[in-house]
Amino acid sequence: MTLEELDKKYGLQTYARDYTNFVKGEGSTLFAENGDEYIDFASGIAVNSVGHNNPILVAAIQDQAAKIIHISNLQIIEPQAKLAEKICTLADYDGAIFFANSGAEANEGAIKIARKYGETRFEKKRYKVITLEHSFHGRTITTVKATGQEHFHTPNFSPYPAGFSYVQGLDAVYETIDDETVAVMIELVQGEGGVQPFEKEE
Repeated sequence: MTLEELDKKYGLQTYARDYTNFVKGEGSTLFAENGDEYIDFASGIAVNSVGHNNPILVAAIQDQAAKIIHISNLQIIEPQAKLAEKICTLADYDGAIFFANSGAEANEGAIKIARKYGETRFEKKRYKVITLEHSFHGRTITTVKATGQEHFHTPNFSPYPAGFSYVQGLDAVYETIDDETVAVMIELVQGEGGVQPFEKEE
């Protein structure tokens, strides 16, 4: 079987794939099985921020994999605690860090934190979340609903959580905030709906 045939037979078809068979990467360059070279402008959809085969990252992963690959959240490992400290220090952030497996999980966690805050800190409950049109916030039920693209809100997954609204541009965010709004989620550069950066003035 070809790679495409294998994928279509055994892989759940949730994406419209390109079947170029990439076999290795170096920095921002991807190498296909046939020898063709490509520039990875997507960086694995914003995952490979330090490039492919980065020697420092490779060494760190190899070192950790030789010790402990994974441990339950009921325990703690030193590198995780030290990374949390470093992030807070570099960001000058007086708070705590939540490590997530994906952007969807991170956004889901942020929405839960915001809604708990809106439930416990105000006399009148605040739960509404404003996002932007053309945004993308994840593939869980809640983050799909947070996504400002109507075609993602298919009836197949309904009913969706309530309280999300979508606006065009940052000025409209301020106009939409009311006494039930608890959070605004924005991407400074939108990618899923077409690369749409905001003006610096915004």
